[in-house]
Amino acid sequence: MKKLNFVICLLLSIEGSNLLAQSTLTPDNNILEYLRDFREKTISAMTDSNPEILESFYADSLRMMPELQKTLLGKANAAAYNRAFLERFEVKNYKRSV
Repeated sequence: MKKLNFVICLLLSIEGSNLLAQSTLTPDNNILEYLRDFREKTISAMTDSNPEILESFYADSLRMMPELQKTLLGKANAAAYNRAFLERFEVKNYKRSV
């Protein structure tokens, strides 16, 4: 009986958490424009093998987590990673997937 009560409480808490989510939040136009600019420059940096384009977007306290790699801390390390990546690989096409 205790297990059943625990499962019911767990399910109710999971379902109840959806009620607290802010589903009607809309982003500011400035934020959308900044993200659009970042995405366009990311594509340009990758296809043109020019990672310096992205450095203006990085903060000194950046934490970059590339897939299957160690976490990179700091702007300089992220820039070095991007340079190394683009020296090793030729990016012919870049398409963002959601």
